[in-house]
Amino acid sequence: MGPVGSGKSHGCSSWILAHAELQKIQEDGYKKSRYAVIRNTGPELKSTTIKTFEGIFPAGPHGRPIYSAPITYRLKFPPRGSYHGIDCEVIFLALDNVNDIRKLLSLELTGAFVNEAREVVAPVIDALIGRIGRYPSMAQGGCVSPQVIADTNAPDEDSWWYDRFENNNMPQKFVTPDGREIDLSNTLFRQPPAVLELKEISGNRFESVEPHYNYIYEQAEIIEACNKFWGVNPEAENLPNLDPAYYARQLIGSNLKYIQVMLQAKYGFFQIGKPVVPEFNHDLQVQDIPILKDQPLLLGLDIGGGTLQPAAVIGQRHERGNWLIHSECIGADMGVENFARVLAQHLHEKYPGMEVEVLYLDPASEKRDELFENKIVEYLRAKPYHFPTRSAPTNDWRVRRQAIADPCTRLIDGRSGLLISKRGCPKLINGLKGKWDFKKLQTSGVEAFAEYPSKNEYSHPCDALGYLLCGGGEAQPVKQSRTPQQRKAFSNGFSATQSFNL
Repeated sequence: MGPVGSGKSHGCSSWILAHAELQKIQEDGYKKSRYAVIRNTGPELKSTTIKTFEGIFPAGPHGRPIYSAPITYRLKFPPRGSYHGIDCEVIFLALDNVNDIRKLLSLELTGAFVNEAREVVAPVIDALIGRIGRYPSMAQGGCVSPQVIADTNAPDEDSWWYDRFENNNMPQKFVTPDGREIDLSNTLFRQPPAVLELKEISGNRFESVEPHYNYIYEQAEIIEACNKFWGVNPEAENLPNLDPAYYARQLIGSNLKYIQVMLQAKYGFFQIGKPVVPEFNHDLQVQDIPILKDQPLLLGLDIGGGTLQPAAVIGQRHERGNWLIHSECIGADMGVENFARVLAQHLHEKYPGMEVEVLYLDPASEKRDELFENKIVEYLRAKPYHFPTRSAPTNDWRVRRQAIADPCTRLIDGRSGLLISKRGCPKLINGLKGKWDFKKLQTSGVEAFAEYPSKNEYSHPCDALGYLLCGGGEAQPVKQSRTPQQRKAFSNGFSATQSFNL
């Protein structure tokens, strides 16, 4: 984990051939190996990861990339004299979400490299761990030191990366039946920060505010940004391979979060895309809120269609009109039937004896499953749960977005119209802070963003909140200019003159 420009991807790509060299020589004189190289999306895999790999191993007599499905690159160096040969197959895969794990199911790998791992979901990492160490087979002498390596810029503190490397970093030793000790620990190497925050000491001279770096900077060496002083860290990695002004240029005009996350490699979140609900104000909306024992519970559910990541939010409406959102319940890699059981247990533990008045969900849940011919709502209404379900008025994302935004801008008795528990809804809060966003598009010139909100682990609880608030009366037609096609699609949800009195 380290700052941008620090050579992480280059080093990890080079590791593949170094690891291939560790394997045992086969009867034909070759050391054989097979690796998966993972990136979260196909375009980024081709534009960055593969380009880096080709820069290290340009096409030549030893092989070239084959752009079929999947993209492969077979590096083959024949034996020469007393020196063995290398036969190393590299498979490049884009694993956008947990559904893409099926791409891994038939692979037998020596190892794997995950590029920009903070963008990859944890189940992909777990699936990779189950595929390494399987090639060469035990009949061929087995795999030497199977590993999954990864590189990343610093992720947020609520990420699986932080949990795995900071919260669960106890040493794990395993002793084989023949007495060999194998280290199974998760290991994190943190590169030095690329820039240091400075403080003035005397006579236009500056030093680092961090005591680990004892360097003195002259006035000409500092850059002022975000009302702070900065200097390039002489201990930063890969500096000889960068333009001398590489980091100085990034400091100018950057916000503080970008500097801390991307240049100092500190855990945190900075906004790249455009937040779906910019009206959300963390200081106003996120508070400690009481559970009203005399009021029933209201639920919103996003079924996570195609992602196996259903999510529910549980709340109430205060008699004064404020929405109180107490907790979220999020399923990982599970269908609706299993999630119904998880949700029932969540309600039993957190709200014992309380009544659920209604569960609002996506109108698409009324459609029959093509395989089992059951409606999703039938799973929720059936024994033993008997959830009182009702379809939300629309699944138009613009209406759901506005249903969240409106109470954010409403004050009732001096408090926001939407109040969210800071302990019970971590994913929902982070989604509303900006992790549920319109992705920034890679375009030249004018800044552009995706037309639709992103689908990720943060979008599902936000969608669930949207269904709850729409069903609870916040749904109002969105008045904006539309193409004829957009107007037709919009009218499928409800007419532009329809009012809601729910």
